[in-house]
Amino acid sequence: MIEINFGMSDYARWYPGVPPTENIIRITESKELLTIPDHYLLGKTQKKIEKCNLRGFDSIDILVDEEHLGYERLYLLWINQRKEWIAIYYRTWCEAACVWDEDYSGPFALNEFCSKGILGAYKIPESLISLENVRNISPSELEKIGSNQIKV
Repeated sequence: MIEINFGMSDYARWYPGVPPTENIIRITESKELLTIPDHYLLGKTQKKIEKCNLRGFDSIDILVDEEHLGYERLYLLWINQRKEWIAIYYRTWCEAACVWDEDYSGPFALNEFCSKGILGAYKIPESLISLENVRNISPSELEKIGSNQIKV
């Protein structure tokens, strides 16, 4: 079992009467994951995509919605033990007294939106790799594929 602890939100930490619970995502090493629900990404676009390292995992951060009182992100993490990418949906918003609350949902299997995000982060045309196969290609392999592209 892999656990990723994102800690407590400011709301859970500081607002009276709210239990101090941490945001923990648990990922089994073999169990099949449900695909990220469509309603999370309905009408959303990939506003900003960047490779990053999230809690020690090779990751891709996709900003999908942004407002002055919060935002929504899609984190795609390479889980080496599973040899696949997984998705975690994150959103934050302003609660009472301008204290920020947040929610992490997942882990989820990738859908087409996620696969396109991975290809976009590594600058790989969709014509090179089927969207279904993207989920099992490691970051180092994607780097190699992306770096062998002819720049136009």
